[in-house]
Amino acid sequence: MIQSQLPFTLGITSPLLDEAMAVLQQKFNVRDLSGYRDADDLIEKARGCEAIISMLSDSFDEKVLSALGRHEQTPLKLLCNYAVGTNNIDIEAASRFGVMVTNTPGVLTEATADTAFALLMAAARRVREGEILVRSGGFTKTGWQPTMLLGQELCGSTIGIFGMGRIGSAVARRAAAFGMRVIYHNRNPRNDGPYTAVDFEHLLRESDIIVICAPATPQTRHRFTLNEFQAMKSSAILVNVGRGEIIREKDLALALQKGYIFAAGLDVYEHEPLIEPLLMDMDNVVLLPHLGSATRKTRMDMAMLCIDAIESVFSKGTIPTNCLNYRP
Repeated sequence: MIQSQLPFTLGITSPLLDEAMAVLQQKFNVRDLSGYRDADDLIEKARGCEAIISMLSDSFDEKVLSALGRHEQTPLKLLCNYAVGTNNIDIEAASRFGVMVTNTPGVLTEATADTAFALLMAAARRVREGEILVRSGGFTKTGWQPTMLLGQELCGSTIGIFGMGRIGSAVARRAAAFGMRVIYHNRNPRNDGPYTAVDFEHLLRESDIIVICAPATPQTRHRFTLNEFQAMKSSAILVNVGRGEIIREKDLALALQKGYIFAAGLDVYEHEPLIEPLLMDMDNVVLLPHLGSATRKTRMDMAMLCIDAIESVFSKGTIPTNCLNYRP
């Protein structure tokens, strides 16, 4: 097992919280890799780093991993992804080039579920439209009206969760507390909770709100297209805190335009950070800049998971418990 003298060179592709950076700089020789132009520039900046903390927006494909993992003097040994998802990393290539890959599971569950509910409530009660009305002076001119910006009721409605992992389960708990009936569709139905597993078609047909919490896989890519939106209730709301590529955004924009569904709330995007232009001007979609885990506590906890993984490998000579391609 790998063991190294600390401190060594740790690359980081984007600065973290000041408190986290202070811990990192105290323990390691930190190299700022941010602002790289392309894969070649990333390789050049990261040469000699034995560990790297990466973001979902960083592509560590076979080319990058080969160049860094095969470096003659100081090959890359550990890649800590500052996220739960790892679809930005070619894990099979990482294994071939001797690079361990970790993620940050568990610690961002509650914050992301909160974000899902923020989007859900904002879309259901037309919060964005209401704020625009007030800030533009429209409310001052018209005053209160009994038919103004009528939205959807949460209590007594049916919420369908697509992907019943940690985050999906946390969303379900919140929904139940709001008096909502919870159904879900999961690759493997669970038998450890009070919620009802249904097939995908049932989820589309019966849900007043659908919350996507699933990871990106070949099976989930473009799982929601125009056909699915047409199968949903015209009063339905779609929320996505899973992965952007699960939705075909052009189809979502068309569905919202034509009234196939009532509203949507998105925190992730098909071609992030690019967003389907049609969605940008729509009143019935709430858009967030991937804020799912954006609380100080959660982001610090994510940083500490990365630090723990680095110390496991380089100080203790052990495989981190959150390693994805080698068993501890």
